[in-house]
Amino acid sequence: MKHAPSATWALLPLVAALTACMGNSDAPPTPVPPPTVKLDVFGARGDVLIAVPTVANCSPTATQYSWKDAQGRTLGQADRLTDTVPDEPVTITATCGTASDTRTLDRRRVFASAAAFAVLKADGTVEAWGHPIWGGDASNVASKLIGVRQIAGSERAFAAVLADDTVVTWGSSLAGGRSDAPTAPLTGVADVLPGELAFLARKKDGTVASWGSGRILFDGEGATFSVPTVLTEDVAAQLTNVSSWASNDSAFAALKQDGSVVAWGDPDVIFDADPAQLHDVVQLQANRTDFAVLRKDGSVFTWGAGFGGYPGEDTAKLLQSGVKTLYSSGLAFAALKTDGSVVAWGGDGFSDYGNDASAVAAELSKVSRVYGNHVAFAAHKTDGSVVSWGEPYRGIAGYTAIKSKLVQVRDVVATETAFAALRRDGTVVAWGDPENGGDASAIANSNFGVLAVYANHRAFAALRLDGSVLTWGAAADGGDSSSVASQLKGVRAIYRSAFGGFLAQRQDGSFVTWGGKHAGGDSSAVAARLTRIPYFKTN
Repeated sequence: MKHAPSATWALLPLVAALTACMGNSDAPPTPVPPPTVKLDVFGARGDVLIAVPTVANCSPTATQYSWKDAQGRTLGQADRLTDTVPDEPVTITATCGTASDTRTLDRRRVFASAAAFAVLKADGTVEAWGHPIWGGDASNVASKLIGVRQIAGSERAFAAVLADDTVVTWGSSLAGGRSDAPTAPLTGVADVLPGELAFLARKKDGTVASWGSGRILFDGEGATFSVPTVLTEDVAAQLTNVSSWASNDSAFAALKQDGSVVAWGDPDVIFDADPAQLHDVVQLQANRTDFAVLRKDGSVFTWGAGFGGYPGEDTAKLLQSGVKTLYSSGLAFAALKTDGSVVAWGGDGFSDYGNDASAVAAELSKVSRVYGNHVAFAAHKTDGSVVSWGEPYRGIAGYTAIKSKLVQVRDVVATETAFAALRRDGTVVAWGDPENGGDASAIANSNFGVLAVYANHRAFAALRLDGSVLTWGAAADGGDSSSVASQLKGVRAIYRSAFGGFLAQRQDGSFVTWGGKHAGGDSSAVAARLTRIPYFKTN
């Protein structure tokens, strides 16, 4: 038997080592871990919903999304969805590779007037709190609030549609809280649309009924709640197949499915609502005293009290064609044109409400959307920057100082006299009246990870990725949440009442309120009867 030379034997350990390093073709490959997806969702129903997946062993950029309504119809395929079906459950699925995760959000259960909250419970009953006269006390109708399927809030009242298609109301009798004398019986009601101080019920047979009030602008003794919305017989006969409506302080207008508009209320405000001009309408917009409509041909027609509605001769020429969308502030309008420019008008000699954009006209190009508050506008451009104009001492106070920071903006939110811009990096930039949220220095040390920003008239609340909440603005109206800071964890949605209340809905269904006591900021009155407001649907 021959033996290998000693040199050959000496090389065998090296060959074995190299073979081990290079791998043996006969050995099984190291298994690749499968991808995993864990999905979370944030956002208030009826607002923007945000899907936040945690992905492993798969590129996050490869994640796909599918939002579906209760009937299985696709609503969107991005990580963010503008919620257009808040009164039914919505399902979101995130998929990466072979892995996916699905969550289903419960229907909207939190509703607000300007000074109160109302919660629709799973058993079809309602709990309300806040200003006792403006919708915060439903005790006088509690026995009737059974089988509720929809709730709508005006400025100072609520209306609930029951399973038998009738309506129950509560709150200020001057703002829709009493519905004992509407134009038509409140039976066969499909849904209720809220106005400033009134409601419009759309019935299943295509007719409507309205009740509530408006403020007369010129009664010689100051503003009063003395314009009823109860429809006269001739107006009611015209109001069939209504698609939307708008109201201001003293008048009302309804857009019908055929593109025509019917107006009623204070005669001084509806005097110029020429039916010959109100045809082929695709959008109806109101500010505090006037109305404007956008017609199918891209032209604009306005009418009203004249404080904030009638464009000058040069502006009127610009509004004869090419308008894409209308927006409003307190006493002004802004029109976004198809070429990305913006035209603003209104004010009529009053303080600047954003009616004059001449100072920033050169910057108003490639605009994708306009936001308005009571005294100013902010235009969001396609490059992510923002241009703002309006009343200088409140509406755009501090804007010049922070303008360079308004880049890569995702969204803009407004209080009555301030703006906050959410940037794509999860930080917030604010400007405007510092007392109403225009100064965000209070959150400077924790200004990161923000997913969404919410506002009432005087304060902001920002929801962060870790489920915590940042607040700033008028302290008594929700801008200071320090008293409940330890409870603001695991938050998934924030709701607000305009006059100063916030409600945070947590992942486990518990909730936290803060802000003005008479604006819904104190929910202790219902604590024993309302312990959970479900966010995710569990069955």
